[in-house]
Amino acid sequence: MNGNLQQTIEGEDAWYAAMKALGQQNSLPAFLWSEHLALAAQDHCRDHGPKGEIGHVGSDGSKPTDRVNRYGMWANQLAENLAYGKLASGPEYVLNMYIDDGVPERSHRKNMLNEKMSLAGVAYCQHKFYGGMLVTVYANGFSPN
Repeated sequence: MNGNLQQTIEGEDAWYAAMKALGQQNSLPAFLWSEHLALAAQDHCRDHGPKGEIGHVGSDGSKPTDRVNRYGMWANQLAENLAYGKLASGPEYVLNMYIDDGVPERSHRKNMLNEKMSLAGVAYCQHKFYGGMLVTVYANGFSPN
């Protein structure tokens, strides 16, 4: 750890739940990089970051599926993870999403561990209120336009 203290919603419970889940997790293949999914992630980052907005719906009403559809066709599963805050590195954002503090259904972790998801694209941008914003888009298949 880098010594920075972070406020939590659940306290230590979220950390312990993540450690338990990690101990029970089977190995998964690495995601394959998708430039097209990264472009969709970048679109959302560029839209929300400067305005300080949060959430999965863009200021134009677009949803993750709409943003990905701009670049091609995804197969039958698509997911988007969002993380906010001024963290020191990419791995800290990933750890933050894996712990999923304050998200009872642990949807970020479930997206990361979904065995059917094989592709990922990521974008990072400055966020007006939270310092940083990371957008990760996952899919189990994609065909570019």
